[in-house]
Amino acid sequence: MANQDGAVQFVSGNERLTRILPDPGRRQQADAIIAEMDQMDRRYRDAAQVLDGAAAAAAAAAGTPAVAEVLRALQRHLTAAGIRDIGITLTFSDHEMTLPLERIIAADH
Repeated sequence: MANQDGAVQFVSGNERLTRILPDPGRRQQADAIIAEMDQMDRRYRDAAQVLDGAAAAAAAAAGTPAVAEVLRALQRHLTAAGIRDIGITLTFSDHEMTLPLERIIAADH
């Protein structure tokens, strides 16, 4: 941040927040961003729980080793084909959440 004589002066993030947040408009913007982040965290947790339940149901039906092996084989083949960031996307009424395949495979153990 430049001071009145044009010299650049370091201002820490905490000090910058202390200056900005008393402004009601900025406080409202910050609160809205924090609320949206909290909502995204809740949605991710909900999606993970739904997927964990589905994986548990599949493991109960076919056996945990079989489900884990199918997921690992899928991951190996897709990775060999050059695909990165493999995951399962769950689409709800108003949002999508993608969970990494590694997380799903790890949940099987």
